[in-house]
Amino acid sequence: MSTFRRAGAGIVALGAVLALGTGLSAGTASAEGNFVTSVCHSENPFPWQPAFNYVLDVRAGYGSNAPWPQQSLIFVNGVSDNRNIEVALNLAPYAVSTRFDWHNINTDQRGSTTFDQTQPIPTVRATVAPGPGRIEFTSTQTTGALFSFLNPQISVCKGVLDVPAPPRRTR
Repeated sequence: MSTFRRAGAGIVALGAVLALGTGLSAGTASAEGNFVTSVCHSENPFPWQPAFNYVLDVRAGYGSNAPWPQQSLIFVNGVSDNRNIEVALNLAPYAVSTRFDWHNINTDQRGSTTFDQTQPIPTVRATVAPGPGRIEFTSTQTTGALFSFLNPQISVCKGVLDVPAPPRRTR
């Protein structure tokens, strides 16, 4: 099939998908202490492109932004597992809005952060500071086409991890 026919078929399919609504997918997580890999499925907002999975690596640790003292942190890094996405056939990069909700089970504190990115391949990156303890998290990715949220597709990843307290300073 020629590139023009594929692009034309994609535009027709995009219209059909937009008429039908958005997709919603839930994911699974595997945990190992202070590191969790969570995988969640997403349909592609470009209908002529294949569906993909977000593979989120969620790591707990601690760090500091001077002049503030060290604090307990969660680092979120995720990317599409489909390296066959034909970036050249997309009219523009993917727009990804991620909402990362967390609940510290030990302190009952809760928080949420939202971050937006535009990339040629769907990508998720964030850092949050929930404090030390056992943390339940939900990461909701809304992925759209054309620098905006055209034909948005929603995927949800969940998990639990242990966030360590930073070491105490000694003088």
